[in-house]
Amino acid sequence: MTTKPTISIVGVPFSNFVRSVMLICEEHAIPYTVKMEHKEDKFELRDKGLLKLNPFGKIPIAIINDQAICETATIIRLLDKEYGNSQFQAEDPIHNALIDQWCAFASIYVDKHIIRDTLLEFFFPKGENGTVRFDVVEANVPKLREIVQTLATQLGENAYICGDHVSLADFLLIPTLDYLKNSPLGEQLLPKDNVLTQYISRMRSRSSCQKVLVAK
Repeated sequence: MTTKPTISIVGVPFSNFVRSVMLICEEHAIPYTVKMEHKEDKFELRDKGLLKLNPFGKIPIAIINDQAICETATIIRLLDKEYGNSQFQAEDPIHNALIDQWCAFASIYVDKHIIRDTLLEFFFPKGENGTVRFDVVEANVPKLREIVQTLATQLGENAYICGDHVSLADFLLIPTLDYLKNSPLGEQLLPKDNVLTQYISRMRSRSSCQKVLVAK
């Protein structure tokens, strides 16, 4: 069995993408740390110093055997393959492509509309005197409804986003959806009888999610 080194995750633990990496580490019992530093360098968010590790200066960055690996889907795919026997990937190449596809959807579209365009307004308000711009939030609600419906349709009667078995795509989705469920928009967009709400609860029942995600 491959020895599991301590993975240094450069990032902040409230980042939905950092949480995806943390979840895979928890699932495979991989020792890890999360901090905005590497060796002698200490960073801030959007710090130009991050360019030393990621040419686009984004987090998370995983330091594995002194090698910086960037992009969340790439990081968790590597960790799952190297230390988890590809437990959250598929042997069938078409099924695995679907998992990769939904990893991309989660990383690009779901993250953009839920986190970047909407929820950051609650976390880091940009209105006058640091107030939430509720007009911006409300303008994004129709798109959030589309996202929720798209994910609910993909789930259908399946337990997880790509079928009956949990996959990397689920670990990319759940931190973002967990934030949405716990936001002021949660009850409006994710009522109790929604299939996506049930999916969130199913994922949250995993011990990894209970350790990493925000409180209910």
